[in-house]
Amino acid sequence: NVEAHHLEVLNHNFRNWRHVRFPQPFFASPSLILETYEEGSIVTDILDVYDQEAREQGDGLQKGSDIIPLDLARFIVTTGLSLYLKMLFIDNVMHADLHPGNIMLNIQYPKPGSGKTDPKLGVCLVDAGMVAQLTEEESTTFIGLMTSLGEGDGRAAAEFAMRFSLDNNITQEQREGFIKDMENLFAEKCRGYGSNVDVGDVLTSILGLIREHHVRIDANYATLVINAMCVESLARRVCPSYNVLEAARPLLQAYRRMNFGSDGYTKISTSRQSKRMKRVMPFLLDRQKETRDKAFFKKIELQRSTRKRVARGGDEQKKK
Repeated sequence: NVEAHHLEVLNHNFRNWRHVRFPQPFFASPSLILETYEEGSIVTDILDVYDQEAREQGDGLQKGSDIIPLDLARFIVTTGLSLYLKMLFIDNVMHADLHPGNIMLNIQYPKPGSGKTDPKLGVCLVDAGMVAQLTEEESTTFIGLMTSLGEGDGRAAAEFAMRFSLDNNITQEQREGFIKDMENLFAEKCRGYGSNVDVGDVLTSILGLIREHHVRIDANYATLVINAMCVESLARRVCPSYNVLEAARPLLQAYRRMNFGSDGYTKISTSRQSKRMKRVMPFLLDRQKETRDKAFFKKIELQRSTRKRVARGGDEQKKK
């Protein structure tokens, strides 16, 4: 059974992630699979509850992202991005259907009198019937595309996109036209790090150019693009000011320096030691990402506290 095999691989890859689970298959045949029951709620159902609460609280200006507990918001966006980056950078095995309906959250609140206040959070990814097994070339090419978004480099993005299929036999004129349109797209929508790039919008526009210029795209690359859009969309709903490109910046910049030349897209031949370093690098840089995430959500906490003080002050003025 293909799905059972996928689940075994994914569970093995994430065996050291205590807060991440996949269902465990305990019986499988060509036509049937039995899996462990996993507790939790679909992430969008939880977000819908906060959206409804925000609407009921008053002036219509609040959204669910304004009232969702920060610990929960941080867990959703940082875990979602870290999952994706691990599968892309380290495992070369990607769950091929990462839309929010396949993401379950398990929120276990402490028992009264336990002395604990923070809930225990966990995530479970279901429906592993489709998994993309990536080659080294595929993962390197797609990561290259993401580094070009971070650098605001339209030409590099076009070069990587034209590697999305070995069957891209396009003429020099078609090639130049595609590169020019990609550079124009980046000049308009993707200025790189620090410019609050809307990753979902840029990737959608890139897919539009690929279709317009008849550039072929293989199934694994399509999966990577769609999954990136799903992760980014979920992060924006939970915390609109959290930018997945900025969060992944240390990893992407280091990868670009180690793998591509000064033009940003010509691959550098790597030694065996360098290849080992590429495997270790995500673990080292994850510390930087965690530090940046903590600082980001501390800032959000301060902003919320300020808004509450202002709101209380306004209410007191009305009473007077």
